[in-house]
Amino acid sequence: MNTARPQLSLKTLAFTVATLVLGATVFTHTIHAQDFSQSDDTITLTAIPPRVGDQEIIKLAPGAKEQVQLRIRNNSTKPITIRTLAQDFMLDLDGETPIPLMEETPTRWSLANWLVIAPSQQTIQPQTTAATSVLIEVPENALPGGHYAMVTHEPSQGIALDDGQSASAISQKVGSLFYVIVDGLINEEAFIRDFSFPQLTEIGPVDFSFFVDNQSDIHITPQMSVEIYNIFNQKIDTIEIESKNIFPLYNRAFSGKWDRVWGHGFYRAKLIMSYGEQGNIAISNTSFWLFPVKLVLTAIIILLVLVAMIISIRRHIVHKNGNKEEQIKNLEEQIQSLQSKKLEQHED
Repeated sequence: MNTARPQLSLKTLAFTVATLVLGATVFTHTIHAQDFSQSDDTITLTAIPPRVGDQEIIKLAPGAKEQVQLRIRNNSTKPITIRTLAQDFMLDLDGETPIPLMEETPTRWSLANWLVIAPSQQTIQPQTTAATSVLIEVPENALPGGHYAMVTHEPSQGIALDDGQSASAISQKVGSLFYVIVDGLINEEAFIRDFSFPQLTEIGPVDFSFFVDNQSDIHITPQMSVEIYNIFNQKIDTIEIESKNIFPLYNRAFSGKWDRVWGHGFYRAKLIMSYGEQGNIAISNTSFWLFPVKLVLTAIIILLVLVAMIISIRRHIVHKNGNKEEQIKNLEEQIQSLQSKKLEQHED
């Protein structure tokens, strides 16, 4: 059944189209995952697990093989055909966010060419989970140390609807990061850079920051703590730092705070970092002041003003009392003088 629609002028139509295009451009990057659930045509996938070989280390000898099972869940309401592939990646400037490399550029830490995926393409029914096998084949000439890749899953096409048309759904690429360590002679070396507190903090908490530079052949997950010592070199507090992965030849920023609000002077901070399978230790020291300078100066000024006022009042009271004593003495002298005159007159 056809329904008649009002006719739009060319100017009105152009303005409407421009508004829609501008709105789509502005809001493309602000769509949240919860908004996807409002559309039946949205493609949403979940990769399980997100990391392989991170918590449970996968250490293989050159020439060894190991198989890993991955799962992909289709959270959509329509069947999805996905393709799965392995890619090397690099890290963003934050040293944390992985960026897949579209071109094959093998490096010292590449892993993608060692991974065999089966199946590489499959159809997953709605609200179900499918499995994918990943076979890790380490070459005989593999260099010892860490090797890294990401296995990504993405829709190979749009969702097929009942009428045979393809839905204009938002595709979602998900993946799992792979951490594989090739056994052998592995260099583990890391450094603490730029460990610092503000030179003077009047009222806490006191912020601090530092970088960890990983020059190892593998990624490290350092265990770190900051010890605080007072002016008498007595340890008064320990601050635990959240541990994070740091990939080879990357440095990563860390920060924290000492929750002490009030301090009384000079302090020393000692950062202790342990890392690697050999339990390597790195230490860095710095010093800082936590002292309420303005508050103390204000209190001193107020105290000086109060002391000055007290001294002034006391002097005024002493001076006043001194005047009274002098007046009494003068009166006594006058009385004695009058009495002497009366005696002289009586004798006459």
